[in-house]
Amino acid sequence: MRRIPAKGWQPWGILVPFLGIAFVALTVGSLQVLLEHMHQIDAQENPVGLLGFVAFLVVPFVALAAVILAWVHFVERRSFASIGLTPDRPLLTLVRGHLAGDLMMAAIVAGIWIVGGLIAGAYVPAFASLSSLASIALLLLGFVVQSGTEELLFRGWMLSAIAAKFGTPAGIVVSSLVFTFLHFDSHATVLFFVNVFLFAVLHARGRSGPATSGVSWAGTPAGTGCSGSASGCA
Repeated sequence: MRRIPAKGWQPWGILVPFLGIAFVALTVGSLQVLLEHMHQIDAQENPVGLLGFVAFLVVPFVALAAVILAWVHFVERRSFASIGLTPDRPLLTLVRGHLAGDLMMAAIVAGIWIVGGLIAGAYVPAFASLSSLASIALLLLGFVVQSGTEELLFRGWMLSAIAAKFGTPAGIVVSSLVFTFLHFDSHATVLFFVNVFLFAVLHARGRSGPATSGVSWAGTPAGTGCSGSASGCA
């Protein structure tokens, strides 16, 4: 990711993580309350039905992405390329990242199956139902928005803003710690948080926003069932 000087105001380095958390609270947190009031998610922040799941993935995260882009453009006054949104074949890069994520998830599932953690039953029964395929397509598009916005926040804006003040290693560590904090789950083990942190560090090493978004896009559906979050970034 290229470092491009900001023409506007850049927040103090120590302020950046708290500002990022505020962005999430303002958008994802408040809109989840609205979705709960509209009965699209329940009191435990679980989506209700397909419509609720799509709304959960799209509505709060579109708002979060809009806030981040507005902040970068109007406050910091730096280019979107500085947060990883490069115009160089973004769709192709996104697809490549998704394929890499598919392979990563397939390897994990295969490993669990090999050691006896999974038992194979019916194979791809969803492909026999058009309604199931349509539901899968809608959810995948929703995960594009959700995972892409997380990459934009943590590995795009937050990492680059901290790196500009304290260097890239500090940017990677701090943004990964905030990522882990916002994926807090009171029922999770220490190993879960270690894995989330390492996952964030791995993504932070990516050179392209669309590429890491693609990997996250592929990996997020696999992890949704086992990751919880008070913020909705899960």
